Amino acid sequence: MENEQNNGIPDEVRDAKRKQQLIAQKRFFKDVLDNIQDGISILDEDLRILFVNTAMKKWYAHKVPLVGKKCYDAYHGRTELCEICPSKRTLTTGMQDFDVVPFTGRNGIKGWLQLFTFPLRDSETDELLGVIEYVRNISELKQAEESLRESEERFRALAQTANDAIITTNRDGMISFWNKSAESIFGYSEAEVIGKPLTFLMPERYRHLHEEILKSIFFFTEPVIRHTGSTHELYGLTKNGSEFPIDLSIAAWDTRKGKFYTVIIRDITKRKHMEEELRALTLIDELTGLYNRRGFLTLARQQLKIADRLQRGLFLIFADMDGLKRINDSYGHHEGNKAIIDTGNILRETFRESDIIARIGGDEFVVMAMETTDTRPEVFNARLQNDVQVFNNRKDRRYALSISIGIACYDPANPCSLDDLLLKADRLMYEQKRNKQKDLTED
Repeated sequence: MENEQNNGIPDEVRDAKRKQQLIAQKRFFKDVLDNIQDGISILDEDLRILFVNTAMKKWYAHKVPLVGKKCYDAYHGRTELCEICPSKRTLTTGMQDFDVVPFTGRNGIKGWLQLFTFPLRDSETDELLGVIEYVRNISELKQAEESLRESEERFRALAQTANDAIITTNRDGMISFWNKSAESIFGYSEAEVIGKPLTFLMPERYRHLHEEILKSIFFFTEPVIRHTGSTHELYGLTKNGSEFPIDLSIAAWDTRKGKFYTVIIRDITKRKHMEEELRALTLIDELTGLYNRRGFLTLARQQLKIADRLQRGLFLIFADMDGLKRINDSYGHHEGNKAIIDTGNILRETFRESDIIARIGGDEFVVMAMETTDTRPEVFNARLQNDVQVFNNRKDRRYALSISIGIACYDPANPCSLDDLLLKADRLMYEQKRNKQKDLTED
């Protein structure tokens, strides 16, 4: 009675309020624990589960109720302690612990958990009452790591069977992987190149240029976008000091350890040799842009077959520049080349696009034209000489161009070989050339 008067609040009311406060605090802390996305589990000293939060209930929904069971029974379906048990170690040592433990979810799906354990102590007596387990599901991380490991193993397996050199470097261009083809192409073992710069494989005389190209790829963002995936023709250097042409392409990829680059190098020595052979086999004369001898012979033989099939005649005009030696001697070979180009252009203007026009020698040209109703040898000759005259009448000409021609006719009713046709036209051309010289002598 005196107590009630002194405090003004009955004991029953005060006890009820305290109880409500404790209930509210308990609900608050439960809400806090339930809203944590990782698992929280509290065990007593016998490893019996006293509390689990919502995350744990979701992960082990197929095994609820969990509270009241031993942890190894509830979580792992075992009748005895697990071999890996950080909670037991914490109870033994009184210290926090950690381990990665297996996890079996619904439908037997396997996973992995990071399990952190902390000692639960009485705040007043410091008595060890149990264990607080903090659990993080790392199944996806483990799967990603496993996938990465498998991908790396597949990459290494594929890289070792590739015909091209496959080299991995870090951001600084230092070699970290070297496949068997790289060893075969360059002659170095993997142990000899790991940790060395990629430019180590380039000839000294080209190294500065190669370094500039590789720096633009490895160290600057914009050129990485521009260069990555593209192919560069460079030169490689073997262990014995031999240089050889290479195709080099680079692909960038990011990892948790930083950016890495995969460099694919192909020995293109054979391709370069083939390009040289093809260049020798090209059908175009580099100086005039007309067909060369090989191009003319290839096309002319096809044209003869067409003439035979259609039973149509054709003309072969053999043209030779007059006085090229004099132009070279008087004005130099540069002017002589210009005269050859001018002659080729005159022939283009004189004859049709369908006609085969070629330069087959230094100052020798040939034209093969299919016969039409208005094509006669004298018409060809007159048209050509007129075009030459028009060209010579232009201003600033230091010399006059002159062209001698011989025209041979092909009759499908009396066929002959291309060589015979060329020989006949050549003889007629020299006959015209001699007549010109005779006229000059008489004048």
